[in-house]
Amino acid sequence: MSDLLQLGANGIRLYQSALKTVSNNIANASTPGYSRQTTVISEATPVPLDRFYVGTGALVDRIARAYDGALEASLRDSSSDLSAQGPMIAYTNRVLDIFGSQAVGLTDALDKFFTAAENLSVDPASSTLRTLFLNEAEGLASRFNELSGQVERAADDSQAMIEQDVADLNGLGEQLVRVNQQLGRKLSEDAQPAALLDQRDSILRDMAAIAKLNIETNDAGQVTVKLGGSSDNNLFVTAARSYDLSATFATNNAGNVTFTLDATGANRVIAGPSSGTLAGAVTFRAQVLQPSTSALDTLAQTFADEVNTIHQQGLDANGNSGGELFSIDPAATHVAGSISVALTNPATVATAESIRVANASTNLSNAYGRISYTAQPSVANYQIRFDTDTTYSIFDSAGNQVSNNNAYDASAGINHDGLTISLSEAPRAGDEFTVAPNTNAAGDNSNLQALIGLRDAPIMNGTESFADNYLNIVNNVGSKARFSEITQEALQVVYNQAVDTKDDISGVNLDQEAADLIRFQQAYQASAQVIQTANRIFDSILSAS
Repeated sequence: MSDLLQLGANGIRLYQSALKTVSNNIANASTPGYSRQTTVISEATPVPLDRFYVGTGALVDRIARAYDGALEASLRDSSSDLSAQGPMIAYTNRVLDIFGSQAVGLTDALDKFFTAAENLSVDPASSTLRTLFLNEAEGLASRFNELSGQVERAADDSQAMIEQDVADLNGLGEQLVRVNQQLGRKLSEDAQPAALLDQRDSILRDMAAIAKLNIETNDAGQVTVKLGGSSDNNLFVTAARSYDLSATFATNNAGNVTFTLDATGANRVIAGPSSGTLAGAVTFRAQVLQPSTSALDTLAQTFADEVNTIHQQGLDANGNSGGELFSIDPAATHVAGSISVALTNPATVATAESIRVANASTNLSNAYGRISYTAQPSVANYQIRFDTDTTYSIFDSAGNQVSNNNAYDASAGINHDGLTISLSEAPRAGDEFTVAPNTNAAGDNSNLQALIGLRDAPIMNGTESFADNYLNIVNNVGSKARFSEITQEALQVVYNQAVDTKDDISGVNLDQEAADLIRFQQAYQASAQVIQTANRIFDSILSAS
C-alpha cells in the first residue's frame, strides 16, 4: 500500500507544479517579454520486481521556457532594421516641412524680391519703391536666416537623440552585465530561472532597437555583445563588464559622427551602426541634413555673389558706384544663417549701369547692347562700328582706330577693355554702338534690368535658376522621406512576421492554457483518487484481519 500511496502523492505534487506553471502563464499573458513556461514531466526510475520492472510514477524534470534562439535573433534583427526608419522619417519630414512651408520657404521670398526689382525699374527715382525693394531684400535675407536656423535646430535635436540613444545603450549594457553575473551561478542554461533568461532577452531586444548587435551565448546562457560586426574591436558587453560607447560630432559636417568604444581606455573607433535608431539618426544627418544644409548655403552664397556683382557695377541715385547689397559673415558656420542686407539708405540702391551702350540713330538693325563685366574697365569710352554684318572695328573717344576686322560671335559677344557687350539681335553693316560712362544715374534702370535677369538665369549648376535650385533641394528631401516610408512599410511586414512566429512558440495562448488547466486538474484529481483507493484497500485489509 505504501507504494500506491507514494505514487498518488507524487502525482499530486507533480500536477500541483503543472497547475502552478499554467496559472503563472495565464497571469503573465500580457507581461511584455514573458516566455511561456511548460512543466517537463519525465518517468521516475522503475524498480525491479522478480523478473519485471514496476513503475514508480513520474516526476518534474524541470520548468522549461518556450524559446527558439534563431527566432529570437530574427526578431532582434528585424526590430533593429525597422527602428532605423523611424528617426529617418521623422526628421526628414521635419526638414521637408521647413523647406516646403510658404511661411518659411524661399520660393515666395525670391519672387517678392525680383518683383520689387521690376516695380522699381518702372520708376528708378522713386524713394518709396527703393525702400520697398530694400524691404524685400531684407525679407529674403530673413528667410535664409530662418531656414538655416530651423534646420540647425533639427540638427541639434538629432544630435540630442543620438546622445540619448548612446546613454540608453550604455545603461542597458550595465544591466546586461548584472544579468550575466547572475547567470554565471549556473553551469547550464537549462538550469537557469526562466524569468532571468526573459530579462536577458528583453534587454537584448531593447539594445537591438538602438543598434545592430552581434551576439554570442555560452553554455550558461551568458552573452557577449558586439556592436555591428564580429570583430573584437566592436566588443561592447562581456560576461564580466561593459565598455561605454561615445559619439563625437564634427563641427562643420553634420553627417560626420564618430563612435568610440571605451574612450577612456582602449579608445576603439568603430563604424557607425548599420541599423537601429542610432543608424536612423546618423543616416538622416549624412543623407538629408548635411546635403540640404550645404545646398542651402551654396544657394545663399551664389545668390549674394551674383546680386552683389551686378549691384557693384551700377550707380546709385547720387551717381556713386554701388556697393554690396548683401553681406555674409565670413566667420559664420552657415552662410544662409548669416546673410543680411548691407544697405540702409534707399538712395544707395544702384539701379543704373555705370557704363552704357548707346545705339546710333542711323543703325539699320534694332539691336541694343547690354554690358557685363569680366574685369574693371580702364577706359570704358569707345565706339564699335560694324564694317560688315559679321566683322567690326573699335575706335577710341578721339576717333582713333584701336582694332579692326574683328570677327563677331553672337554667343561670345564683343569683349574689350574688361567689358562684354551682348547684342539683342544680329547687327547690320554700318551699325554703330558707343560705350561710355552713364551720366543719368538717377532715372536709369539698366542695372536693375541686369539684376532682374538673374531671376530665370541658369546660374546654379549651370542649368538651374535660383528658384529651380531651391525646388530641387525640396524635392531631394521629399524623395528621401518617401523612400524611407516605403522601406518602413516593407520592414514592418518582416517585423510583424517575426513577432507572430515568435509568439507561436513563446507567446501565451489562453485557449491552450485553459485546456492544459483542465487536463492537469483531472490528473491531479485522479492522483487524489489513487490515494483514496489505497486507503480503502488498506482499511479493507485491516478489517478483514
